[in-house]
Amino acid sequence: MTDTYNLDTIFDTVSHREIISNALYKGEVNITFTKADGTQRTMLCTLHSARLPVVVIDESKTPRKTNDATQVVWDITASGWRSFCWNRVVAFNVPCATIPSLTETV
Repeated sequence: MTDTYNLDTIFDTVSHREIISNALYKGEVNITFTKADGTQRTMLCTLHSARLPVVVIDESKTPRKTNDATQVVWDITASGWRSFCWNRVVAFNVPCATIPSLTETV
């Protein structure tokens, strides 16, 4: 039996940000975004704990401020931390299994 999904309904109930965030913690995501200089970049990234480097926290340093408008991710190709602005995301590619509405409603 083949599962059929109504993508219009999925995107009405689940935001792109929620879909991308969920997918980042479960595996790899391809994100295309517009950089500050106006060029577009496609990045293969993750926040899956098994793919992240070990981070040593220096208690003597002041923690960086968080910014809800940006997302920090591990760039798999460049092997380094990168960030993108949520409002500059042009396209994304995530595995269907990471979209909450697809996994909850079949």
